[in-house]
Amino acid sequence: MSESNSDLAREVALFRFSVLAELLHLPPGSPERAAAFRAKARRDYEIPGSHRRRVAEQTLRDWLRLYNEGGFDALHPKPRSDRGRPRRTPPAVAALLTELKERHLEWSVRTVMRQAQASGHLPPGTRLAAATVYRLLKHAGLGNRSPESVAAKDRRRRRKTYLIALLDDATRVVPHAAFAFAETAATFLPVL
Repeated sequence: MSESNSDLAREVALFRFSVLAELLHLPPGSPERAAAFRAKARRDYEIPGSHRRRVAEQTLRDWLRLYNEGGFDALHPKPRSDRGRPRRTPPAVAALLTELKERHLEWSVRTVMRQAQASGHLPPGTRLAAATVYRLLKHAGLGNRSPESVAAKDRRRRRKTYLIALLDDATRVVPHAAFAFAETAATFLPVL
């Protein structure tokens, strides 16, 4: 873990402890403790490393359990065990997507998704998100298409277009203009 990540983890643990501190001396199951949990869940906080402003009551109870079981060190955030892997994509769907991409490296993510849906091998009601499929393919080492396949065919829906115009400085009149798909001498000559 880098130094900045460990600093943030320590800040988060200190924040969690500061929220829990007054709850530690209240007896479990007491009405005072339940009221304190509810009051803390309604407060706004400056949570380190997060844009959220509130902490759920159940989260507070989880933090207290962690603290009781492992002390201050247990309040440090843990990295997700499934980080970088899709959590909801069934293994059969993931296998189909990676197999399609392996056979057709030049296909874009959207093309892989369309072909998977057209194949009839997806379970009924399966919805694919482009970002999820991209992460899945990238994790499988198939995220980047080869430069040759990208350069071979322009897959953009719209081509970049240039307006080449002659403009009279004194009158601001445009005596002639034309659209072109490149900025080359060959496209300027007909306008001149």
